[in-house]
Amino acid sequence: MNLFKLNCVLACLFGLQSALPAATTTWNSSTAGSLWSVSTNWLPTTPAGNDVVFADVGRTLASTTVGNVVDVNTTISSLAYVNIASWQVTNINSLTTLTLTGGVGNILSVGRTDSNSLAPVSIQGAGKLVINQSNANLQVSGRNLGKGGYYALLDMSKLAAFEATLDTIAVGTARSNQFYEGRLNLAVNNTIKASKMLIGERGTNTQS
Repeated sequence: MNLFKLNCVLACLFGLQSALPAATTTWNSSTAGSLWSVSTNWLPTTPAGNDVVFADVGRTLASTTVGNVVDVNTTISSLAYVNIASWQVTNINSLTTLTLTGGVGNILSVGRTDSNSLAPVSIQGAGKLVINQSNANLQVSGRNLGKGGYYALLDMSKLAAFEATLDTIAVGTARSNQFYEGRLNLAVNNTIKASKMLIGERGTNTQS
């Protein structure tokens, strides 16, 4: 194989690797305070560059108990919390940044469409959460069958800094005639650039 052909092959292989979509990886440690940087805390792969999901593994009984810790600067595609009833608590350490850079759709989401249980989430710590995708959305919305309460809660009130460039922030949005509720508490310091903010939207009726 001559040098020209070799360069072409390498370029094609690099292009294929760059075009690969983000994988979905799920938190898999039930030990409080477990670190993001430990590969065995994830299934099936580490979070860098991927869509990250927190379900019921690693939940805690209160927002004061940290379940998982972002201990190194990490860039992921998206972050979804779909836990039921108990808290998922993510701590971002001092001098540490968690960056979300995914594509169109929900880049940070809290809540489920198939449950009538509260989905409480706390992102806290002395670090920083950054969203950098002008076509993406932040959504906090959980299904409510009429029993009252916030069915999706994202509390960042104990997070030092939140910076976001995105398309839409949606809190308590609805689908068809179903009812959804959500609550969003922002960080201590916030810099947000968004095209739209939907609060309590149902169908085509945007309340605010």
